[in-house]
Amino acid sequence: MMCPPRREILFLLGDALELAFTHKFGCDAEMAIHLLIRAKALGLRPAGVSFHVGSQQTDPLQWDSPIEHAEQVSRACARAGVELDLLNLGGGFPGRYRFEVPSLATYAETIEDALDEHFGSSRPRIIIEPGRYLVAFHGAGSRGRVYWSTPLGSPEDVPRFRADSTQ
Repeated sequence: MMCPPRREILFLLGDALELAFTHKFGCDAEMAIHLLIRAKALGLRPAGVSFHVGSQQTDPLQWDSPIEHAEQVSRACARAGVELDLLNLGGGFPGRYRFEVPSLATYAETIEDALDEHFGSSRPRIIIEPGRYLVAFHGAGSRGRVYWSTPLGSPEDVPRFRADSTQ
């Protein structure tokens, strides 16, 4: 069995991002444009760009600036004949631990607004990585008890199960 031809995604740095690890990997928009154009010239198949706003991001507006940078990269690449059709919005969607966080609907609406504002009708396909949001509240251990819930559940809705056999 042959694998389909792979496509490359370039990770962008985020200048407005608060967490230090977001500056460890990736490149700025100018370098991204250069690398994606060069990648195509070398026979690779650039697909798009990716970014990450930081883990446990409680401000939905933090996706706006990186989406704007991604659109600028996409537009510049298109002028050079490199069509990008993919945008990975990364993760950062917070899990609710001890404090309330904005609803997933709030994040979706804010991100949709940013995509509309910056990409308009030329919106790329979108990938998200909502790992923590999906699993953060599924389970936690405390003094021999395990707590389970859905990601959208509240603490009052959590059925409690003993982790030991003395229940």
